Parts: sequence; structure tokens; C-alpha cells
Amino acid sequence: MNSRQAIPEEFGRFVARFDGGEYWLAHEELERLWLRERDEFSKGLIHLAAGLLHARRGNWRGAHAKISSARALIDIASPKVPGVRLEELRDALEELCNVASARLAGDGEGSSLVADLKLAPFFPAGAAADVEPVELPYRVRRHAAGYRPGRDPRRRD
Repeated sequence: MNSRQAIPEEFGRFVARFDGGEYWLAHEELERLWLRERDEFSKGLIHLAAGLLHARRGNWRGAHAKISSARALIDIASPKVPGVRLEELRDALEELCNVASARLAGDGEGSSLVADLKLAPFFPAGAAADVEPVELPYRVRRHAAGYRPGRDPRRRD
């Protein structure tokens, strides 16, 4: 079995959505796998996606908390996905954590790293290739399409 066959579909969809900047949908894709496996690596990646979503919205306190949590989880994790360049990923998370910390302290420099982070370079070639998108539940699509601070996400329009 080659490494591409061993990569779960949910993980491939996560990488594709994450690298496309769809952090909320990426989080939802990987959460399906995490609910089955309950592994620290997947949980760390879910926290990373949540952290970058907070960063995009300018919530640097939330971004720092989630990115720090992602870093801690991935530091202790053993990825179930073969071929992950774990040390490089850990280095990128360290740098991203420093950026979030600086932004939280009011320093405006370094925010491009948040927007430029892609996961595909840390994973085996083709991890996100040929992955069919799946229809996510209404609540997920609605949240991704129309987040508004202060709005009750359970209320239907």
C-alpha cells in the first residue's frame, strides 16, 4: 500500500479546503475523522484551522489561543498520516504562534504569514488531489457563508 492510499478522504478534503482559505469548512471536514480516531494530530490541525479563522476576523486573542493549542497538540502528536514533514510543520507553527503573539501585543508586522500558510507542502504529494467534495450539513454551510458577530447561529433566517 502506498502512502496516498493510506490517507483518509476527510484528511484530503481538509488539506484542500484549508489551502483554499476555507478554514471553517476545513475544520468541519477533519472533525469527522477526529470523532472516529480521537487523535492529537487531527485535533491540533482542527485548532490550527480555528486559529486562522480567528486571525482572519481580527480576533488575535482567539487566534493566539487556538494556534498555541495547535502547536502544543502537534508537538506531542504522532500523525496517523504517513509522510508528514513533522519538524517543518512544527517550525511553521512556532513562527505562526510568534506572529499571533506579536499581533496580540499590538505589533502589526508579520500578518502575511497567517494568510500565506498552506498545509500541502508539509504532507505527501497528492494528499489533497482528486478529492471529491461532500455536501456538508446546513448549519455548517450557513455558518461558513454568513458569519456575523453577535448573531445567534442557531436562528434560521
